[in-house]
Amino acid sequence: MKHMKNILTGLLLFGTLAPVAFAAPQISPQRIIVNPIQTSLNAKVWLNKAADNSGYATYTPGERVTIKASVNEDSYLYVFSVDVAGEVTQIFPNEYASDNFVEGGQTVTLPSEGDSYTLETDDDIGVGKVFAVASRDPLDFTDILDIKNNAVFAVYSGGGQEAFAREVSGILNSIPDNDWTSDVVLYRTRQVQTQSGELKVSTNVNNAKVYLDGRLIGDAGVTLANLAPGTYQLKVVANGYVTYSTPITIKQDKLVNLTVNLRQTPTTKANLNLVLNVKNAKVYMNGQYLGKTTTGKFTTSLTKNKPYKISVVATGYTNFALNVTLNTSKTVYINLKRR
Repeated sequence: MKHMKNILTGLLLFGTLAPVAFAAPQISPQRIIVNPIQTSLNAKVWLNKAADNSGYATYTPGERVTIKASVNEDSYLYVFSVDVAGEVTQIFPNEYASDNFVEGGQTVTLPSEGDSYTLETDDDIGVGKVFAVASRDPLDFTDILDIKNNAVFAVYSGGGQEAFAREVSGILNSIPDNDWTSDVVLYRTRQVQTQSGELKVSTNVNNAKVYLDGRLIGDAGVTLANLAPGTYQLKVVANGYVTYSTPITIKQDKLVNLTVNLRQTPTTKANLNLVLNVKNAKVYMNGQYLGKTTTGKFTTSLTKNKPYKISVVATGYTNFALNVTLNTSKTVYINLKRR
């Protein structure tokens, strides 16, 4: 598939066109050929994007473009584009669509389905145009257009768009004024502007981490930049603290400041402290050996509100057993008796 890049490129800013009061084809200051006579023949050219608030159809470099054109009466249709250097290319007719007779009410799409070429904006930034001429009689552009190296499109090589406009005006001047008309559509190419916002989360805890939609984006207390606008699920996480979670909306070019007071995670453990009158006693919990009271003291951590059986065994002493359920840490004094 041939890849027709550089066909549409940013160029010039154009104003509103209005008929003038004399008969010869007119070239506006913006180099648009205008028929000064109001005719019943109308042509319309447009792109696959509508004009935005800037007044232009806006594209990014390398974006594909589709051109459409129609006439209200049977006529011959010609479509041209102009690049940033003022060079003119004939888009229609072309190698794949050589018959440019269009019936009234018919719409021509460039490229049409099945065509082996594409139209794309190139890397040049600026404003450009696509220009259409419709005529009840065929127009002969062969003397001013060239096809080089079996290219899909003919190009004008006679000195830029101003010279082209003069030559086309001369061709149109040879046919009746009411037998032709023109139309133009403007577009621009511009770099994609990165839209982003910022977020700063302050907390009462050091080393807290900030997550958006489950993805770690940075530390609390630091301004987090280049965030895409939108609504996220925010989480602030720190060891030993309850995770904070809330929806948050990031807006373009705005800094969102959020202060989060994290609460400590409620503990589920409590300490059982044993103080014995015997050293080297063995301590068991629910029948499992825990360790020795090498100094006469022993501490173990138990789950709150869960029952345990604590047993203490020492050589020459009567075994000791204790059932215990802790809500808070507790110290138990045990006095083992000799046998």
